[in-house]
Amino acid sequence: MRKLTKWLPFMALMATIAGSSLYLFFGGGNGYYKPATADPAVIYRQACVECHGKRGEGKGVLYPAFDKYMDEEDVLREIREGNWRMPAFRYIRGDTLMILARFIADHGYLKHKE
Repeated sequence: MRKLTKWLPFMALMATIAGSSLYLFFGGGNGYYKPATADPAVIYRQACVECHGKRGEGKGVLYPAFDKYMDEEDVLREIREGNWRMPAFRYIRGDTLMILARFIADHGYLKHKE
């Protein structure tokens, strides 16, 4: 019994890591950000820059740069639906969503296709 209790903190830590990983990889999450403006620069700064960087350069594996093969339609879909690394921002929609996607493309955050 004593040997089992010695391993209990380690097993609890491993269970927490496993549960968090499963949530991250399969849960996607929801972006609860609600834009108070239609200004795409403000929206990008408030909702995107933390993960994607000031110029779309990304911040490592979990927070990547914008994919050079993405186009505006891909950006729209990713914002609406999210993916395993990015939450869906369901409150960014309509014209605001279109303007944000255009802002990202116009500022060169989407690398030119080769």
